[in-house]
Amino acid sequence: MAPTRPARSFGLVTALALAVAVTALPATADDRPRLELSGPSALAVEPGASAGLPLSLRLPGAETARDVVLTFDTAGLAGVAGLGVRGCTVSGTVHSCPRRSATGPAGLADTPELTVAKGAVPGSRGTLRITATGPGAAPAALEVTVYAGGPRLTVKQLPKAEHVPPGSTLDTVLEITNTGSLPARRIHLVMRTDELLSLDQRFANCEYGTRPRGPEGEGSRPATTAVICAVDSTVAPGETVRLDPVRVGVTPAAYDGRVAFSVLADQETGTERTRREHEFTRGSGPRLTVGKPEAPAAEPGGPSLAGLPGQDGETELAVLAENSADFEATGRWAPAAGGRGGVLTVGLHNNGPASIVDRTGGDVMPTVGFTLPAGARAAAVPAGCRPGGDGRSYSCRQDSWAPNGLRARYDFPLELSAGAGGTGLTVALRNSVAHGEPGRASAAMSWDHNPANDLVEVRLAEAASSAPPSTAPSPAAHAAPDSSATPAPSASAPAPGGGADTPARGPAAPHAPAGAPLASTGGGASAGPTAAAGGAAFTLGAVLLVVVARRRRAGTHRRRRA
Repeated sequence: MAPTRPARSFGLVTALALAVAVTALPATADDRPRLELSGPSALAVEPGASAGLPLSLRLPGAETARDVVLTFDTAGLAGVAGLGVRGCTVSGTVHSCPRRSATGPAGLADTPELTVAKGAVPGSRGTLRITATGPGAAPAALEVTVYAGGPRLTVKQLPKAEHVPPGSTLDTVLEITNTGSLPARRIHLVMRTDELLSLDQRFANCEYGTRPRGPEGEGSRPATTAVICAVDSTVAPGETVRLDPVRVGVTPAAYDGRVAFSVLADQETGTERTRREHEFTRGSGPRLTVGKPEAPAAEPGGPSLAGLPGQDGETELAVLAENSADFEATGRWAPAAGGRGGVLTVGLHNNGPASIVDRTGGDVMPTVGFTLPAGARAAAVPAGCRPGGDGRSYSCRQDSWAPNGLRARYDFPLELSAGAGGTGLTVALRNSVAHGEPGRASAAMSWDHNPANDLVEVRLAEAASSAPPSTAPSPAAHAAPDSSATPAPSASAPAPGGGADTPARGPAAPHAPAGAPLASTGGGASAGPTAAAGGAAFTLGAVLLVVVARRRRAGTHRRRRA
């Protein structure tokens, strides 16, 4: 039985709270670097409350825009909303606001406040025009439609699904309530997941996007799937509806999988980045509904009422599969002629069957660490590795994504003083809760079914090691091996002069059982609807991670919500 694991927000939905548009003035003969002004294209503000308008100003590249001025023209907001913004001079309806310089990708941020005007008609709208100027830069402009009042779709939080067999399916039902002041004439549902889970239904009113797996090495990432649906049914204030079940497939490589859900009213807002990153095609099956007739509105209303990112309209399904992986430390010594040096290659193999995603910011994915014996010196340190404070120890970090079949390797050219030949060292997998004693398998990876090979001894002898190659990746459980079981390219070239990876020795523990029944969720193709309960706040966006520290002990771990 796989133990409970700490939750980590998938980091996939924060941006959906805002309709982000990046705009600049029309192209002209102006060849100066062009400012980029981004912010919501539409904003709904609740009467009696105020809402922040998040803006970002940047100058692409390394250039710097100094003495920037943001100008807000509120003429189009008359009778609808008022503007509050700091550090400005006002002339009629124009607010001129000097700001500090906007440098390269960092840029600057500003959040003026909008408040519904007294006596504004519910549902009325106005226009706020914003421009940005700066010496030596071409200007930018942004137009924001502001609504007085609006719908607010909230979604009941989903419980986590634990002890789920790989290869099974879960049917998830989202319960949506309009807690706003105006009807929602359309429901937008946005779903996103990585390759550990699948969204295989093809509803006719949904678009399905894919982004392939990133290259191996620093910054690698799993493949992702995004789905954007539009349901043309009205949800009145105070009304609750339920979407048809959404089927989630648990892949053979799943261990800790997440699906992020976001529901939006009327306008599809905040999906610009998702659309840029994925190639979309429309489904051709039955329509996704809320159990009542659809009637497309002649004109959609305003977006969901502005709120905090992660509030109300977002939830996620956390799937903890009954699966395991085998991380293995590897080491190889290839001596140079004369025995006064050579190349030490250390690394990490994931022999599967599960692919592992570090969702906690670094506590789970181990480093590859070792300490050189006296008389040995590293002539160079490969990318991704760094020395310790003692000048003899080294650690090599791993990406947050370790698919089944991963083979990460790091080459250290060593120089040996007289008498250093024949000494040895221990290569060990370590993480933030590891003990640093040499010769100890110190990474507390509770999903690792074979901790005996988390360290390996390497001897700096005159001859290269001749041990057999490391264990091949395991086929994924409950299915034939998939593409993720193919060994990935190494992080660095194999060491010259021959030699073989030396696996750790010791009995391999059996695989974790993979047939335990689901908790409250059910499994298999006929799995029942997932009960909606518990709290789950999550974020999206490019990564947009609310980091939850994970503290582990060997063989046990806990799950906490962000």
